[in-house]
Amino acid sequence: MKNVFLLSVFFLLAYCCTGMAQDKSNKPAQIPPPGNIKMPEGYKHTRLQGIDSAVGRISNEDGLSIGYDIGRMAADYTHRYVIKPDDTLWGKEQTVQGEPLRIVRTKDGKIVACFLNKYVNFIALVETE
Repeated sequence: MKNVFLLSVFFLLAYCCTGMAQDKSNKPAQIPPPGNIKMPEGYKHTRLQGIDSAVGRISNEDGLSIGYDIGRMAADYTHRYVIKPDDTLWGKEQTVQGEPLRIVRTKDGKIVACFLNKYVNFIALVETE
């Protein structure tokens, strides 16, 4: 009987402690962006639901929004524009910190960038260059 009492007290204390550990603020927790992405002043990060990769958006109040898809299963978003050049206005490749980067400007108003060896994609809808 003593063991049942002690066990009941333990569970009661454990239950009470879980309530004290919770953050009661209404402000949503800020989830940092993946990797070494540095957030510019005035921008916020929103993590989105991905199935097999890290998906999210970096945006500001002025309307600029840059989506990302990072992970081995994200593949290369720019590849489809390389094999379908009629969908592109321009494309270029360059090296950033030793990593090959392909950037494509599409006819439907997107800039798509992919770090080819890292499975890191960025995409933004733009009105001007």
